[in-house]
Amino acid sequence: VITALKSLGYRRGILFIHFFGDDKSKYAFHLHILLDGEWLDPEPLDELCRKIRRMIYPRWVLRKWGDSLMVNYRYKPTQAQVYQALDYCSRPTFTQLEGNEWLDKSISGERKVRRWGKWDEEPKWHLDESG
Repeated sequence: VITALKSLGYRRGILFIHFFGDDKSKYAFHLHILLDGEWLDPEPLDELCRKIRRMIYPRWVLRKWGDSLMVNYRYKPTQAQVYQALDYCSRPTFTQLEGNEWLDKSISGERKVRRWGKWDEEPKWHLDESG
């Protein structure tokens, strides 16, 4: 996923791996990705999602299930919203170990947060300090 995003011009970002959602008893693998970018209108966003799907899915997956990929896009224009998104994305979701020992062992040592890019550059966006 990071390679695909880099090739599409996203020079830096943070990826969070989550194994559960709000229901801690139900496995629900998903990613949260924070990118340095700007607002995307629906049409360019849909095109970007199609490109990412085709880059990350093997051909047999696309043939069998199509190129569907659920993307929940949220642009955060204020500093408070960016901090809230960072807090939400970095929260622990794998908190119920009982019954999930197999998963605990299988992901032991795995990095659940990944980042890429140089963070000493100016951002593409500017935060509204009032929020």
